[in-house]
Amino acid sequence: MGHFFNGPVGSGYYGTLMGNYLTGQWQTFAHAPKPGHVLCNQSDIEDPGVKEFRFGPENKAFSMIVARKGDMFYGYVNVCPHFQIPLNSPAVPEKFLCVNKQHLKCAHHMALFEVDTGLCIEGPPEKDLLIKIPLITKGDGVAIGD
Repeated sequence: MGHFFNGPVGSGYYGTLMGNYLTGQWQTFAHAPKPGHVLCNQSDIEDPGVKEFRFGPENKAFSMIVARKGDMFYGYVNVCPHFQIPLNSPAVPEKFLCVNKQHLKCAHHMALFEVDTGLCIEGPPEKDLLIKIPLITKGDGVAIGD
C-alpha cells in the first residue's frame, strides 16, 4: 500500500489521504460526493446494517459507509483512525458490523466503534473517532447532508 508519510504529512495519493484524514474534513477527500447526492433507498440497508459506497476511479476511490440503526442513518468515511486504512477487508468487503451487530468493526485489528457516534470504544485507537459524514433522508432516500 505504500507509506503515508513523506515530509510533514505526506505526498502523493496516500499522503493526501492522510492529510485529509487529519483535518477531519470529509469534503476535502478526492471524489467525495456533494451535499444532496442521493446514495440509496432506506430499504437498501438492513436494520441493523451497513453499506459501502465508492466514488471515483477504483484505485483512488472515495469510500464511505452508511450504517443503519432503527430509523437512523449514520455516514462515515471508510477509514480507520488507527492506520488510515479501510475498515473492511478485501476478503469480506461487505462486513462492517461485529457479531452482535451493535458496533462497527475494523477488520484489520478488531477495533469497535459506536454506530451512532463513530467513537472507538475498544482496541486501538481507543477514544478516536471515525470521520462523520452528515446524512439526511428524502422520502425513502438517504442522501448526503450539508
